[in-house]
Amino acid sequence: MNKIFLKITGILTITFGILIGIANYKLTGFVIETNPLDKLSLFPGIFLLTGIIIFILGSYNSKTSFEDQLSKKIIGMSYAKAGMTSRLIEDKKILRQKYGLPPRDLMFDDPNEYERKLEKIAKDNEIVIEKKENNIPEGAGGFQKDGKIIIDSGELDEETNYEKRKKKPNLQYLNELTHEITHSLQDKRYPSMPIEIQEYEAYLMSGTEDSKILGNKRIRKGLFQLIQSSVNWNKNNNKK
Repeated sequence: MNKIFLKITGILTITFGILIGIANYKLTGFVIETNPLDKLSLFPGIFLLTGIIIFILGSYNSKTSFEDQLSKKIIGMSYAKAGMTSRLIEDKKILRQKYGLPPRDLMFDDPNEYERKLEKIAKDNEIVIEKKENNIPEGAGGFQKDGKIIIDSGELDEETNYEKRKKKPNLQYLNELTHEITHSLQDKRYPSMPIEIQEYEAYLMSGTEDSKILGNKRIRKGLFQLIQSSVNWNKNNNKK
């Protein structure tokens, strides 16, 4: 039930109790005469108590979900708020410029060119990309080790041969590569960045920019679930 509605109901109930109490008094020169055994005299107290309880319930802040806590910790805003959609889209634009990553549209328009640009960014920043076929730890599409990006070049693709995949680009692979290159750039430029911020930025860079999709509250909740999952995975595997 809406907390504002509860508060308003509580205030109205308290007010109604006070009015009944005033009406119930027998005034004689402002001397109040009440009969404790008179059932009518109990009504004001009942309404006052009920109104106070309802108002307290409306003021009570129940425990928020971990997704909500995480989104507030990272950007100071609940993922459930309508304004979160525009915030995510704006952050995506800022981060893509911050790390000099190619536009996401290019990944769909010309996947091979998108990959070449990512590889050039890696080379310019002395980031080594080691491609492996189906040899990645469970729960990870890619990860970093000894300053290198180790990534599954054939994940979710029947054609695991790298040269064949060049002819039939794997968008999942490109998303993973974008994600891991973002992490490598973070490590080089911002080594003290909190792990939650690292994962937030990396998922924004490898995720959709469609405002209609991001406008779905469940999708935004899922984003922060992914972030928390990656934070846990990295902590458990001592990757960060």
